[in-house]
Amino acid sequence: MDFDAAAWMLVRAVEHLTIRYLLEDPPIPRDRFLTDITRLVLNYFRDPRPRAERE
Repeated sequence: MDFDAAAWMLVRAVEHLTIRYLLEDPPIPRDRFLTDITRLVLNYFRDPRPRAERE
């Protein structure tokens, strides 16, 4: 994985979603938005292979 490129894309995605959330004021509670964006960040770098294949 190209971590520099991945980090750049992740920062841009979070930046964009955060700005749009503030400007558009969607019917999404703040806690839900934070939970979902946290899940997005944490899963972005997750290895998609099943655990057995990683070991």
